[in-house]
Amino acid sequence: MSLAKLNNDQLHAYAAYCAAAEAVLRTRLSVRVVDEGRRYRLNVYGKLVQVFSKRSTEWQLTGAPSPLVSNTVAVVFVDFAGKEPEFYVVPARTLKEDVDRRYQADLVRKGERAPIMGSHHYLVKPEHLEQWQGKWSVLGGKG
Repeated sequence: MSLAKLNNDQLHAYAAYCAAAEAVLRTRLSVRVVDEGRRYRLNVYGKLVQVFSKRSTEWQLTGAPSPLVSNTVAVVFVDFAGKEPEFYVVPARTLKEDVDRRYQADLVRKGERAPIMGSHHYLVKPEHLEQWQGKWSVLGGKG
């Protein structure tokens, strides 16, 4: 299936439902998609899980160094760049620590971003997440 014609909001919605289906399959837990406007999260047996998607080389998070909603316990990164979706399930605390460490190192290397940009962006590369591919056990359940 080509996702090229989907806009970013449609892609994120599709990613949330794909992640929900995969979470049910892998954890055997109750999963519900929570639409929060321009953000989608999953409610996995009472735990809130943020979902990010990409269809090319890397994920782009806004609001670095704090791209996650405060009560998020995990993040599912959905990668649509290949023939089949790939899922990376990362504990929120681990992601926050990694984003902060990499973001601070980037600021040291490049300096403060120009205020004209209006927001902070952070790129998550696939190699940052390799160890979390298919780690549905982060969410509990029988996965």
